[in-house]
Amino acid sequence: MKNFFHVKNLKEFVGIKMMLKILREPLTGKELYLKTNIEVLKLWKLCKLSDEIEIKSVATHYLRLERKIPQYARFSPSIQREFITYSVIGLKGDEKIDKKSKELKNKIIEISSNKFKIAEKFVSSFSNEACFIIAGDVALNMAHSEPREEKSTGELVNGSDLDIVAITLDNFDISRLDKEMHIKKYVYLKTYKEEVDYIVKPLSKVEKQAKFESFEDMVACKILNEGKFLYGNVEIFKEVKKILKKNKIPKKIKNLEKKAKKFREKAEKILLSKDKISKKEYDLYFSTTQEFSEIF
Repeated sequence: MKNFFHVKNLKEFVGIKMMLKILREPLTGKELYLKTNIEVLKLWKLCKLSDEIEIKSVATHYLRLERKIPQYARFSPSIQREFITYSVIGLKGDEKIDKKSKELKNKIIEISSNKFKIAEKFVSSFSNEACFIIAGDVALNMAHSEPREEKSTGELVNGSDLDIVAITLDNFDISRLDKEMHIKKYVYLKTYKEEVDYIVKPLSKVEKQAKFESFEDMVACKILNEGKFLYGNVEIFKEVKKILKKNKIPKKIKNLEKKAKKFREKAEKILLSKDKISKKEYDLYFSTTQEFSEIF
């Protein structure tokens, strides 16, 4: 055990020394990972625990609801995604960190804007009697373009998906719109490598979901609360926001965000204090492998 302990410390010492040389110029988390080839969790821990290295995140933390999380509430992006995609790492006191961070933030805003335009194009051929709402990374100016596998086909797609909610009046032909969106979804997957997650539902269902009684209701309300108007009937959009306010959804979301903040703090503490963690802990506290949304 004693020899293993010293070897472990030597490896960490060599890793930090190597990073201090590499970080003469600030790098994103992904760039640092590619240059060092150190496993991501270990790399994050070395940076967090070093007195000589600064991590500057440009991420906006927002609520994500997952069944596997106690009280359902966690932050997105996950620690891993935030470090790799939304962070700049450099030597403490290096003024170039701020410059690189601004460049990264501007790039994320640009990606989000481009994806918003793609989403607009996606819905533009559908009936403007319905209201189309964009949510998720795109709505929050947090979209990324890191290639990842699409859930159902395993095909590589361009980063953040397009979360779209279509709301209709109760007398609208939902089945027809759903069929049209389903067909176009696979056109965009094959042609543009963009994953579209969508749902079509009547306004009366929004009123029921605003009761906030089940996990599915909570997810639906969270999505609508963060959602931005995309296309179609703006009066339906205003009514949706009115329903959420009437049922105190913004306040309930704020309370869940407080729980998510506590969970993030707990996760960081566990990851930084333990030499070894299980796969379950890795997935629960650090990983992005299961980071996808359900829409209800």
